[in-house]
Amino acid sequence: MRTIILYASRHHGNTKKLVDAIVEAHPEIDTLDVKALGKNEYPDLHEYHLIGVATGIYYSEIDKDMARVLTNVLQPQDKVFGLMTYGGKNKWYGKDIDGICRMRQAIFMGVYGCPGF
Repeated sequence: MRTIILYASRHHGNTKKLVDAIVEAHPEIDTLDVKALGKNEYPDLHEYHLIGVATGIYYSEIDKDMARVLTNVLQPQDKVFGLMTYGGKNKWYGKDIDGICRMRQAIFMGVYGCPGF
């Protein structure tokens, strides 16, 4: 199953550490830093069967660049999972990704979250 993890890690790099650990165990997984994309640049994900979304939570929301990219690239029936790092209490931080998936008719499979810094 071809997999990519889109990530945005800006505060202390905790989300990137999580992504790196996953890729170390599964080197066949591709990654893409959404912060490296231009404002109107969007990746073509049609060849991927599974799309990971890794982001820190900032004031109870996912990274703004991540939200913009997801809104523009997700297609109906894409399978999406989330990886979250956060500093606050463990709440339903997957709500943003779930909402974007519903809007784009993608399938939100679940989320893993852990404290970051």
